[in-house]
Amino acid sequence: MSESSRLEDVATRYSGHDGFDAVLVRYSVGRLLRQMPRGACLELGPADGASTAILAREYGTIACVEGSPTLAAALRARLGERVSVTCSLFEDFASADRFDAIYAIQVLEHLADPVGVLRRAGDWLAADGRIAISVPNAASLHRLLGVEMGLLASADGLTARDHDLGHRRVYTRALLDEHLCEAGLDVLWRGSSFLKPLSNSQLEELADDQLYDALDRLVDGFPDHGADLLVVAQRRKT
Repeated sequence: MSESSRLEDVATRYSGHDGFDAVLVRYSVGRLLRQMPRGACLELGPADGASTAILAREYGTIACVEGSPTLAAALRARLGERVSVTCSLFEDFASADRFDAIYAIQVLEHLADPVGVLRRAGDWLAADGRIAISVPNAASLHRLLGVEMGLLASADGLTARDHDLGHRRVYTRALLDEHLCEAGLDVLWRGSSFLKPLSNSQLEELADDQLYDALDRLVDGFPDHGADLLVVAQRRKT
């Protein structure tokens, strides 16, 4: 199956702006925004716009690169003229513009060659531009609990849901740092978001914003075990 066909297959099962995935995106993007410059903004792999809607409040019009025609159309329908959408694989995307802020929210875990895409993204940064990244964390509390309960063979193992969403890996901090270094990017800030003790469906049933806010604050005391690993990086100075 080609990469384009694979993306379309995943798109038929994706609804990121609904349910608990949107909650996790909200907390991750909120933390990343505190570390990022304003100016020209590019988002890689926005899907149908759960993260883009948040970014648009800070950046106005956002350039987006989305590989799935289905998700690109959904993004345009949702946000209209606030987004400029190019439907392309990252490997084929080219731009003469340079961006002060690039966001890759829940993207790298999907890619066959994350290092290659990160290297290309570094070329799209302005001189003092930054790239913000979030990825699922293998050491998330809910994954460690899954191992203890015998539901996961290892914390970085792929679940049925990971396969449904097209994930190729679940990141450890060491693997994320390795990929950034190989791509010629230097880390400026590391963080995590949302201490997630239970599965998406279990937390969604609780539907309690006060609880969600508390779990996001609580991650500051357990930074290795948040649901998402967060990084802000810049192109290595030579």
